[in-house]
Amino acid sequence: MTIQEFRKAINMGLGSAILELKKNKNNDQYKDALLYAVTHNTCYDAQCENTRGNYIFEAIKLVWGSDFLEKVLEEIIECFYKTNDFHLSNQLCDVLYCFWKDGYDRAGEAIWIKFENYLQNIENSNTIIGDQREILENTAISLCDVYGFKGFFVIAKKIGNLMLKTEKLIFTDWFFECACNKFGEKQIMPQLVLQAETSLGKKRFLEEILLEKARSEERDRNRKIKIERTTIESYIEDVKNGKVFIYNSRRLAKNISLEERIKIADIISETDDYKIKIGLMRVFSFIDYPYTLEKLFSIYKLESRELKEYTLEAMARFKDKRLHDLAVFNLKNSFFIIESLQLLRKNFHNDYDLIYSIQRHYHKKCYYDYHSLSGCIQGIFSKRKNPKAFPILLFDYYKNPCSHCRTYTIEIMRQNKCLPENIIAECLYDCSLDTRKLAKRCIVK
Repeated sequence: MTIQEFRKAINMGLGSAILELKKNKNNDQYKDALLYAVTHNTCYDAQCENTRGNYIFEAIKLVWGSDFLEKVLEEIIECFYKTNDFHLSNQLCDVLYCFWKDGYDRAGEAIWIKFENYLQNIENSNTIIGDQREILENTAISLCDVYGFKGFFVIAKKIGNLMLKTEKLIFTDWFFECACNKFGEKQIMPQLVLQAETSLGKKRFLEEILLEKARSEERDRNRKIKIERTTIESYIEDVKNGKVFIYNSRRLAKNISLEERIKIADIISETDDYKIKIGLMRVFSFIDYPYTLEKLFSIYKLESRELKEYTLEAMARFKDKRLHDLAVFNLKNSFFIIESLQLLRKNFHNDYDLIYSIQRHYHKKCYYDYHSLSGCIQGIFSKRKNPKAFPILLFDYYKNPCSHCRTYTIEIMRQNKCLPENIIAECLYDCSLDTRKLAKRCIVK
């Protein structure tokens, strides 16, 4: 493996990077590439991907060995103190926790110091900058792992004391939820109530926990009321005000009758307002259009590009040879790539070469576009199971920068009976724990 190949693999979190390090006695040539992956957030979508702490720590031990781990630990701590980026701080926090579990007390102390620094920064600054609240809460969660059940109450007191000193919003719900998952709410709450009697900080923390529970229950009640009140008329008002998102459309689709679907379809045909046409057509991405496919074809001929996109999504719920022909025409001419691939979920006909070509020549419009492309491919071959899909799924495995999506690709390769042993071997060391578990199940079977 070249240094460039290793850099790509370690940044993506592929198991091939770990296997490369395992087979060599001297990995000095990979130090810079690995250190970059450690001290930068290289996740494609850090909000949905699993933490990489164990994966990165495994690579660190294979590159530096036990004799030089303290040196690289200091570099990691220095980066940890400097960064104000939540996702990178989260990654480094997990790596430091791995060091602490391996016997390096200095790593646990570093997490505590950053927690204390952020308490001080939030108290002294006029405004909370960037991810300060999230980083404070994340370090608090890690400290519970380091210092255990008793540590929770020390941290709760410090957060409560900060709340007593400032009116700034401080997050506690994620920290409390993680602590309950770790220690049990039935163990935490009686102790917290008891200790709050003699500690103003713990009392303030407890008050915030109870307030957040009440707010959460209120939000749930309001959400249910809002769902009950969702009507075609209120939805159209949201469309006019630019307040329609995926969840609005899905929610309306979930709660309407056939007569209401017909009403929506009629409004689409009758109105001259393209904004309303587009907003209402989005509903039929989640529920069947009530008229014939011919009606959708007539709407598709209209000039609005955005309306064409959502009309294609509505068409994707139909099975018809004409839809296959339309998908092939669009894909060959680079029109509506994602939506046209969706048409093939129910209308695929030996289009392996075409999809493979689309993959190799696809140019994303925005950073997260590959999520959509990969999702379409997974949607097609989760239904059309055939080993002939192997080149497409293998390309997706190495091309897809999202480790979360990659897990589904591996599962579909397994379902299509085209998951080779060398990929299973890589998956055993993937950064995603879900991918590792899947690989282990494949070996057992």
